[in-house]
Amino acid sequence: MARAHGALDELIEKQLLRVSQELHGEKDYAISERGFKWLDANFDFAGRSGPKPTLSDEARELLRAAAGSAGRIRRTEIAGRVRIRVRGHSFDTQDPRKAAKWKSALHELERLGLVESSDDENFLVTSKGFDFADGQEN
Repeated sequence: MARAHGALDELIEKQLLRVSQELHGEKDYAISERGFKWLDANFDFAGRSGPKPTLSDEARELLRAAAGSAGRIRRTEIAGRVRIRVRGHSFDTQDPRKAAKWKSALHELERLGLVESSDDENFLVTSKGFDFADGQEN
């Protein structure tokens, strides 16, 4: 049992796992966003060696903008308002539906390994992201 707790502690320390709930000394664990990224990078769950993934229009637009400039995306959220910027261009809206689409687009790019972030605010286009953007039709 001690060995299992040591492994859990190590996964938590590496931020691959998080405690989702603790009640009466019992802990429930959940895979963190970083954990999902690690799993996607290290295991081929979906047989992704086939055709390129398809992107939503918003994700495609965001990736093209970032790949065509410095390769950076900045995401901020203040008082429930999302602001996503790519070198002078703002994907900014007060409409909650559109804000949700842009947040989802950024998450989509991150989930597919086309962008990466260590702090959920600053994102960089990955080599895979640049390759994907270069191969897209206009």
